[in-house]
Amino acid sequence: LGIALKARGIPARVVHVFELGIVTDNWYGSAEVLRVSADRLRGWLEESPLVVVPGFVGVTEDGSVTTLGREASDLTAVLLASELNVPRGELFKEVDGVYTAAPGLVPGARRLARLAYPDMLELARSGAKILHPSAVRVAQQRRILLELKTLHRPDISTTVDGQEESP
Repeated sequence: LGIALKARGIPARVVHVFELGIVTDNWYGSAEVLRVSADRLRGWLEESPLVVVPGFVGVTEDGSVTTLGREASDLTAVLLASELNVPRGELFKEVDGVYTAAPGLVPGARRLARLAYPDMLELARSGAKILHPSAVRVAQQRRILLELKTLHRPDISTTVDGQEESP
């Protein structure tokens, strides 16, 4: 992504996993985050209008690269938003929000405009591959509103926060 941006004349600071500041345990594939430091990221954001960071990865205390699990780029985004004191995160997905059922399989499935954290967490834990369960849990704990969008239709979305959708 960084190379493509630079080729188009868009200045971007590309961050390597070792620079990111996400320290994990040794469980490769589903590592737990031990701590996050966004101090370097803050500095880069002051210097550059665009910073590209790797998602779903961390580094152990001894410098080994780990992965946080499927869909854990969401977790990376929420952790960094929290460390930067950002109250809202926009997550661009392959789908334009959360539906009452799989729209390709269930005729009449409708997109939800708003979903409460516990409901999204239940969906994530039940196998919906929209958000990583840990991302939802961290967003809820740290009160970060999540807006799920797609590049194909950025005008519509599902908001995940502490409120239920109005009937």
